[in-house]
Amino acid sequence: MKHLTDEDFRLYLDNKEPGKFKLIKNHLDNCKSCWNKWNRLRWDLAKDSEGFKELQAFLGDSFKWYFDASWALAKEWEKKDPKTLVEVEDFYRQSKNYLYVLTLWHESGDRQNYLNEFANLTKKLDVDSCLDYGCGIGSDGLKMLDLGKKVAFYDFDNPSTEFLRWRLKKRNKKAKILFVGKVKEFPSVDLVWAIDVLEHMVDPREALVAISDKTKVFVHESKFGDKAGGRHPFHFNFNINILNRELRKRKFVWDRSFADLNVWIRKA
Repeated sequence: MKHLTDEDFRLYLDNKEPGKFKLIKNHLDNCKSCWNKWNRLRWDLAKDSEGFKELQAFLGDSFKWYFDASWALAKEWEKKDPKTLVEVEDFYRQSKNYLYVLTLWHESGDRQNYLNEFANLTKKLDVDSCLDYGCGIGSDGLKMLDLGKKVAFYDFDNPSTEFLRWRLKKRNKKAKILFVGKVKEFPSVDLVWAIDVLEHMVDPREALVAISDKTKVFVHESKFGDKAGGRHPFHFNFNINILNRELRKRKFVWDRSFADLNVWIRKA
């Protein structure tokens, strides 16, 4: 494929042609020139959004325009080369690059918007309260709050959740932020929302250990083993069948009616 055009990038963002999407993704993974263009395009799409204005205000003078945080994050991982669970967790407790990576991903439209699917499933399954598991900067949970849901956030005590605390205060929103290593059992929420997070865990079954018996829905979307041209060396490979078996042990059943998400409902 020749260098990507603006039309190619539009198709990639729309993700309506799976075959074309895969070709463009593979090209981006291997062409530094097109990746640089893609990075700048995402910045231009995101820079006037509320989330990016918040990040700029939060970082102040240290804010770096058009910073390629995706490559910076991958290089940070490779330099530290974490092997053990403790080393992996230490990486997530310290990295500041995720502030840019997550904000750019959400606000540019690069990350799939699950809001309509979320609204549909919460209505269908009578969900009032949610736990945003692995919340990062809280972009999903903040939207849940806007929809009138009760939300708790869960992640490491790190720069991302520090930014989340700042965002909640600025938006005059109140919600609990729970930290890894300090919670034995999650709140009795209706739904646990674990999107684009389980692939960052050495053993994602740990996400199920602290779930309340009253939680009736577990939702995840995971990219196990997807290295994305080296920009995601921290995406671990894990046999999803093992995770599925663990969910079934806890009396969850997969609801196939949701196209874009893995929705598991606990049997009564």
